[in-house]
Amino acid sequence: MSIHKRLARLLLIASLLLGGSACSNLQIAYNYADTFSLYYLDSYLDLTAEQERQAAAGLQSLFAWHRQNELPAYARELAGAQQFMLGQLTLEQLAGMNAFMRASLERTALQATPMLSELLLSLNPAQVSYLRTQLEQSNADFRAEYLAGDERQRRYQLLLEQFEDWFGELDAQQLALLRVASADWPVDSRFWYAERLIRQQEMLALVDYAVAQQPSRELLQARLQQYIRGFERDRSAQRQARIDQSREHAMRLIVALTAQGTSEQKRAAVARAQGLIDDFGVLLAER
Repeated sequence: MSIHKRLARLLLIASLLLGGSACSNLQIAYNYADTFSLYYLDSYLDLTAEQERQAAAGLQSLFAWHRQNELPAYARELAGAQQFMLGQLTLEQLAGMNAFMRASLERTALQATPMLSELLLSLNPAQVSYLRTQLEQSNADFRAEYLAGDERQRRYQLLLEQFEDWFGELDAQQLALLRVASADWPVDSRFWYAERLIRQQEMLALVDYAVAQQPSRELLQARLQQYIRGFERDRSAQRQARIDQSREHAMRLIVALTAQGTSEQKRAAVARAQGLIDDFGVLLAER
C-alpha cells in the first residue's frame, strides 16, 4: 500500500467504507479504523511512544467527526444509487456519485490536517530516512505486483470479482463486455506508477520542509491543505486528461453492465447497497 495515494487513503477511509464483502466486516473495520490507521502510520514512520499517543488522539477525533458528518451522506448517496440501479443508470448519475466520493475523501483529508501537521513537526531526520526506505520497498512491491505478468488478465480478474460481488454471477454477454473493456483500458499500471512517484516526491518535499524548517503549525496546515486540494487540481493537462479517460472508461463499463443486468442481478446490487445503508445506521447509532 502506498502513501502517495490521496492523503485520505493514508487514513483508509475509502477502503474501510466501501470494502469488505459483508456488512459486519464493514462495521468491524470502521470501529477499528483509528487503530489500524495508527498501525499504518507507524509502519511508515516508526513512531515514538509520544507520537503514537498524539496520533491516536487525533485519529479518534477524526473518525468521530467522520462518523457524524460523512456517514449520513454516504447513506443518502447509496439510497439514491439504489433507485438508479432499479431503473436505467446513466453516465451522468454515475459521474455525480464519483464526484461525491472524491469530495468526501477531500473533506476528510482536510479535516485531518491539524493532526498531520502536529505529527510532521514532531518527526526527526531518522524517521524521514525510515519513511524513504519504506516507500522504496512499497514501490518495489508495486512493481512486482502490477508491472509484471499479464496486466490485462490481472485487471479482468479484479473487475470480475468486483462486479460479481455486487451483481452475482455474470452471463456470457456481460463477461465478453468486461473482457473487451479490460483489454481496451486507456491507462496502464505504468502510468499509475509514474503518478505514484510524482505524488510521493510532493509528499516528501512537504515532510522535508516540516522537519528542516519547522514552520508554524498554521503555515504547515495551509501547505498540507494545498497539497490535498492539488490531487484533483494541480496535474498537468496531459496527465489529467488520461485520468479523466480512465474514469470515464470505468463509468461507461458500469453503465453498460448495469443496462445488461437481469432483474435478479439488479435486486442483488440493491440488496448489497441496502446492507451498507443498514451498516451505516448501526454505526451512527453507536455515536
